[in-house]
Amino acid sequence: MLNILVLFNYYYNINIDKKNLNELVNKINTNFEVDYTRNYLKLEDKKQIKLNNINTILKENDDIFAWLEIEGTNIDYPVMKYEEYLYKDLEKNYSLSGTPFLDANCNFKFENNIHIIHGHNMNNGMMFNNLLNYKDKQFFEKNKYIKLYTKNIERTYKVYAISKLNILNEKDLFFYKNINFHNEENFYDYIQKIDKNFILKSSELPKKITNVLLLSTCDNSNDNNRIVVFALEQI
Repeated sequence: MLNILVLFNYYYNINIDKKNLNELVNKINTNFEVDYTRNYLKLEDKKQIKLNNINTILKENDDIFAWLEIEGTNIDYPVMKYEEYLYKDLEKNYSLSGTPFLDANCNFKFENNIHIIHGHNMNNGMMFNNLLNYKDKQFFEKNKYIKLYTKNIERTYKVYAISKLNILNEKDLFFYKNINFHNEENFYDYIQKIDKNFILKSSELPKKITNVLLLSTCDNSNDNNRIVVFALEQI
């Protein structure tokens, strides 16, 4: 009986988390006023309205670093600035699902930096569960683009590689610790190390130094393993 109650409580709480986040996502993707003379709204207008909606939410909560969206997945979430959101919702209430957050070693600048975002792998498909789909080559090839919205800016990243890393392995921790690129040599050294640790990777080599985005979540195979999506900002 106790196990049933624990299981019920688990799914009850993550469904509450899902409901609350869905309400926030709906705020981002609404208020698209249609141009009734043509019965549609221009794509660029929709983008601007969405950016305006995101800016409003960013202003309402200073702990939000950015908004993350990946087409082809259900990843459409705020990204918090601090690790305390590992098991907290936006209101700082306890949450099993937590909220995606920026690694403590990262800064908030976009000057040829690495930004690492962590999120839980939830059984109900929430948070970063869909990142595991990138282990499939067809999915990897089809879903290349990631959007990261900061104040007044829409950033586009292209998925470069997928790796399985172990947080107890010092060589793997290199990818989490090497946060800033001081020159092109540092950048390409980092890229070469990705190439040696990939599950899948793009055949396109980056043409110049740029910001790198890492999305990290637990792999189902081992508590210490992480599936990491590496993406390069498109300039």
